[in-house]
Amino acid sequence: IIIALGLKLDDLYADSLYFESFRKKLNQPQEDPFRYHDDFMNFRQWFTGPGIFGFFDLPWAPIYLYIMFVIHPYLGYLALILMAFSVCFTIFTERSVGSMPETLIEEEKNINKFAYQHLRLGEMVSVYNLASNFRRKWLNSRLSVLNFSNEYEGKNQFILAMNKHIRLFFASSALGLAAYLVI
Repeated sequence: IIIALGLKLDDLYADSLYFESFRKKLNQPQEDPFRYHDDFMNFRQWFTGPGIFGFFDLPWAPIYLYIMFVIHPYLGYLALILMAFSVCFTIFTERSVGSMPETLIEEEKNINKFAYQHLRLGEMVSVYNLASNFRRKWLNSRLSVLNFSNEYEGKNQFILAMNKHIRLFFASSALGLAAYLVI
């Protein structure tokens, strides 16, 4: 349903975004005309991604916690400890990754903008024999972004692996405590 809503949003606003980008390019040629498309795509990806489900699950957490305490206080305390650990892990994740994805996307946009500007001025660049200078600058910038991307991917993969192990630990500890209480 959420993906269908995302497609419907895209359907509703695609034309107006296109014309607004076109108008912006005419009025401010030096600005990126697809900024609106990028912003809308980011919103749509958030809206159709896992973040929205957490938003809807959050109000139910106190009810689930209450049920855990009703079943047995040990289960309730374990749930509280695991929730606190989850919040700490989320804060750790946010601090370690931070704004890396946004920075990476922005850097790639800047590199592409640099390349497009110089390709558009190709005749002038070739007349003054500046292509090798621009190529060297472009390659250095691109290498910097690729290194940054590798660093981000390494951190992201580590965090995903840790998240998987932590979730498995949470489930095992809850089941183990419940089995102990049953015995």
